[in-house]
Amino acid sequence: MAPEDHRPGPKPADLSDLADGHGTLVHLAGRLMAHASGAGDEGPEEDIAHLLQETISTVTQHFLHEESLMKVFEYRAHAPERFRSHIESHADFSGEICRLICSAEIMHPAMLSRLGQMLHDFARHHQRDHDDAFVAHLLAGGQRA
Repeated sequence: MAPEDHRPGPKPADLSDLADGHGTLVHLAGRLMAHASGAGDEGPEEDIAHLLQETISTVTQHFLHEESLMKVFEYRAHAPERFRSHIESHADFSGEICRLICSAEIMHPAMLSRLGQMLHDFARHHQRDHDDAFVAHLLAGGQRA
């Protein structure tokens, strides 16, 4: 192993993975909104279903990755209130998108646009309200468990 693998703090990949995950969420939001406006590459309803499935999967994977980093870097022990609020925001947003998708009998452009806007807004606000504090914790010497 390289010497930097033995350091207890975050690796550059830990931080770039978080940023990449948010970029992916914003990209998906753009695809949803483009499809809603008729400018997307998606075609029949099967393609829309695939895009929705990809959205849910990507959001879930991103949240699981963030939460695993929080565990590894003992965020709960160092900032319990921020940790709780961060986890709750993941749960609240997951519930919102699932309710929106599951309540739609037909994938109307308005629903896709709303979902895309929700995802875009969440990525932007979540970063500011939660992830920036977690990254600050990492940069201040968050230790691996």
